[in-house]
This record gives sequence, structure tokens and C-alpha cells, in this order.
Amino acid sequence: MKKALLFFIVWSGALSMFTAGAQSWQWARSSMCSSFLGGSEGFLVKADPYNNVYMAGFYYGDSVCVGTTTYYNPINPTNNVQTLIVKYDSTGNVLWSKAGKHGQSRPIAITTDHKGNMYVFGYFTTDSIRFDEQLLINTGFDHLHPLANACYYLLKFDEEGTLLWSDNGNGSIHPDGDYLKAGGMAADASGDIYIASTFNSDTLKIGTNRLINTNAIDSTDDIFIAKYNTSGNVLWAKSFGGSKDDFVLDVASNGSKIFLGGYFTSGFINFGGNILYNSRKKGYVASMDINGNVLWARNTGSKGKTRCVAPDKKGNVYVSGGFTDTLGFDTYNIINNYGGYYLTRFDSTGNMQTPKILKPVNQLVSCCDVYSMTTDACNDVWISINMEAGKGVSIDNSTTVYPPNGSQDPTMFVGYNAAGTLIDHVELKSGGGYNTGLSNTGLSADSRGNIFFTGDFRILDPFVVGADSLHLYGGQQTNIFVGKYKPLTDCVDPEQPVYPSVPVIKIYPDPARSETVLSYTGDLGVGATMTLRDITGRMIHVYPLTTQLTPFSVADLAQGTYLCMIHVTGREIYTLRLVVVR
Repeated sequence: MKKALLFFIVWSGALSMFTAGAQSWQWARSSMCSSFLGGSEGFLVKADPYNNVYMAGFYYGDSVCVGTTTYYNPINPTNNVQTLIVKYDSTGNVLWSKAGKHGQSRPIAITTDHKGNMYVFGYFTTDSIRFDEQLLINTGFDHLHPLANACYYLLKFDEEGTLLWSDNGNGSIHPDGDYLKAGGMAADASGDIYIASTFNSDTLKIGTNRLINTNAIDSTDDIFIAKYNTSGNVLWAKSFGGSKDDFVLDVASNGSKIFLGGYFTSGFINFGGNILYNSRKKGYVASMDINGNVLWARNTGSKGKTRCVAPDKKGNVYVSGGFTDTLGFDTYNIINNYGGYYLTRFDSTGNMQTPKILKPVNQLVSCCDVYSMTTDACNDVWISINMEAGKGVSIDNSTTVYPPNGSQDPTMFVGYNAAGTLIDHVELKSGGGYNTGLSNTGLSADSRGNIFFTGDFRILDPFVVGADSLHLYGGQQTNIFVGKYKPLTDCVDPEQPVYPSVPVIKIYPDPARSETVLSYTGDLGVGATMTLRDITGRMIHVYPLTTQLTPFSVADLAQGTYLCMIHVTGREIYTLRLVVVR
């Protein structure tokens, strides 16, 4: 039997023996405008195959600023919540952004495919929602009970931010009580998309598939998963559930298999012939093939939740979550009256072997959750977890870390290699921690081993991340942020193409009146181009880059700000801003 790995991450009073002195934040960004009695929160982040990064969250209040774009919330701005999506290049420049309109919505998950397209899965609690010019209708909307009739949405954007298609289900989804961890989404090797969440309506119609609630009389919660192809057509949909409430909290794919994680409160649940039994709330992980056949399913502990699943490149899947007292895996049980965190690994056939245990400590934990998890190209695994001001977290047998002094809702993320050795950890003064209860954080690794991290900060002004100072503006209660971190370890994916570096690239003069010059040093390779776009994203012209000095005319352009997007073999790697004056 192959060895699998289990960590129990719990609270400890021991002294830290590990120093992450070589932490290297590359950059951090936040929104930069006033919002009356509101703010913004980020909790989803995903690197694309070309090392750009997408962030998703929501904003509330009257407005939010992303780059040079301001989004306004016209409907009851003090309570209304709108989906917010932002794409950054690898150096932290905003490439484009989107927001929901004329409704109330939140994202659940985001992902990218192998071509760099981006997908957003979320839900809305109004009679309709609009993204760009596409209107989605909630056919089951009840004005008297709007929150009880949430409808999911699914969006596909290309690399440039064009909304290619959208879809929504017909029925009421019902996310877990923590609405920021309400399901998941993943893409397989062909670019097909899998979405999963929970529904409590009698039926849920997805395409031509009609899913039936196993206990419609009591309106309990059942799990659903659906597969879409690249054109937005539903290929299949399935549901799982028992007599009580059952939830899915995350979905992941290694390209050929799909993994689900969550928890169930029913006495038993049947995953395609794999029956799991339960005496109280219990976590689970299940594996499916791309046709929807369940390959295996396992309990992941009692009185706890599986919050995150993340496959590595060797066919294994990491599973993480929190527990409150007793955590059982197959024949293994750990009893801890105060709870903690866990991280375990199953092989491709669902085997989990002798676990490596970290010593539990008797320190009260009021909130026990892993927020997000990702694996990198070296099969390292990274998790983000909540912290409580003044209390430490044991992250291995000899290492306990504490929030920085002066923290407000502190958070952290931790990395382990495939052998289970601690390789890095980062603690932040804010970001979405213990106190708020509704704040999540997001993690994603790019092909060069960098870690992208998103969350939100409050009270602290400035909130310092590396060399960047982020601020609260006007009446903001919270502000979204995303950062890029280079770990202590050096990890580069050998399967990803390496694009030529751009050591120095600039445009001069800037501002320009009649003509300007794009200058770069280094080799951009064959087929490099520069796309000139206005601030709305409309393409003006495409220029081939065949020499290191490329002049181009701006005499016919209106006064304003423009984006100069540098592409190599059709993939965007750098963006500069150009100001035209008259």
C-alpha cells in the first residue's frame, strides 16, 4: 500500500522553531476609492496557464474602484451585494474587470481552462442578474422569501474579458451556512467544466436534466454536480443526498478525474453505490470520472467538514478541513476536546495510510476551518487557515506560529512538501480571520511556483503586505486585496511553456500627442505583438513587434487612457498604460 499523509493542524502553546525570514512578497493590490458604508471582500483566486491571475469576490456599499474603473451599486447600496471579478497580469496590473448589475449576487468558485478562458460559478437572490449584456432570470424567485430561492449562474469569459456565454439553473440552490464556501468548480483536460453545490427545492433543472430531492417533503439539502462542455451545453447532471442536510464545499480536477469534498448529516449517503454511514455530522471525499461515474468515496472524519480538495500531479488528492472534538479516518481516531485542523492525502484508489500526527494541545478553538488549498508543480501543498489574535497555531511537531502584533482578523498560509515537511509559512495582520466568521481567503499557485493570495482587511490603515501599503478609503469597512508571494522553495512546472522574459519595457513619450515608441530589451520571440485598446477594452490596433523600437501614431486617438498589451505567441504577458493628451 502506498503511503498517504495526514497532518492534524491544531492550536499549540509551544515556541516556534521555524523562521520564514526569506519571505518575498512580489506585490499586493487593493481597490482604491471611497465606498459609503460598505466595502469589498475577496476570497477566490486562480492563476491561468500564462501566470496571469483572476480574483473574485463581491462589493457592497455604493461603489468600488478597480484600476481606472468605478462600479456603482444602484439598488439599496447599504445591503446589496454584487459579484466582482478582476484579472491581473503577473506584475499586478489590472487587465480587465467585471461586476454584476441590477441584482444581488455572489461568486462561489472560479477556474480557468488550458486555453486561458475564465469561468465564474455563483448565485443570485433577486429575480434577475445581468453580466455585460446577458440577462439571467430566476424563474423561482419569491419576493416574500428572496434568500430561500437562490439561483446559480455560470459565466465563461475569454482572455480579453469578453463574455462568451452564460447559463443558470431552474430551481433553488441552498449554500452551506457559510455562504462564501458554497460549492466548487473545476475544469478537466479538455476544457469541460464541472460545477457543484447544494439544492433544497423539490427539483433542480439543469439543461434537460431534472434532479429530484430525496426528501422534498422536508426541503432538505441535496448535493448536485453538473458537467458543461466548452460551448455551454450541459452534458450530464447528478445528485446525491439522504434524509437530512448534505453539502458539497469544494470540487477539483486533475484533468481526468473529479473530486468532491463536503459533509453530510444524513444517517447515510449513497455515492453511486459507495455508501457512507454517519452518526453525526461527518466529512467526506468522493472521486468521479469525467462521465459522472463514482470511483470511490470515503469518510473523512466525524464532527467536522471537508472544506477543500486539491489533487497533485501524481494522482493523489489532498483533503483538508476542521473538526471540533473527535476526528475519525477509517480505523484511526483522534480525540481532542478543543478541535483543530487537518490535512490528509488519499492515493488514486482512495487509500489513506498510516497518518503522521501532530501533537494536539489543550487550547480552546472557537472556529476551526481551513479556508483554501492549492498544490503547485512540485506537488507541494498550501493551505490557508484562520487565526485568532494572541493565539498560536501548531503547524508541525516543533513549530507554533502567532499572529503579528496589532492584528485585526489575522490569517496565514502554510506550505508542506510531498513528504510532509514544513517548507514555508506566512502570517498576515488581517485578511479574513476568526472574528468576522464570514471572511474567507483564496490560494492559487502558478506554473513558476508563485503563490497568489486574496482576502480582505479591515480596521488597519495601512495594511502592509511586503513593500506595499494598502488603505481603507472613505467609509470602507473592508477592502479587498490580492498579493503575489514567492515561496522559500524554487518550483517551476517543466510541462508549462516558458515565455521570453521582459526585463525592460517602456513607452515614451508618455503622455503622448502624435507619436510614441514602444521600447524593450531582451528577446520576445517570434510572433510578438502589441494590442492597443481603449479603457473600455475596445481594440484599436494590433502592431507586430519585430524590432526593439516600434513607433506608432496616436494622432487620431481621442484624449484619454489606453492599454498597450504585449503578447507572445498570442498570450498576454505584459500590459502598459499610455495617456494621450490634446
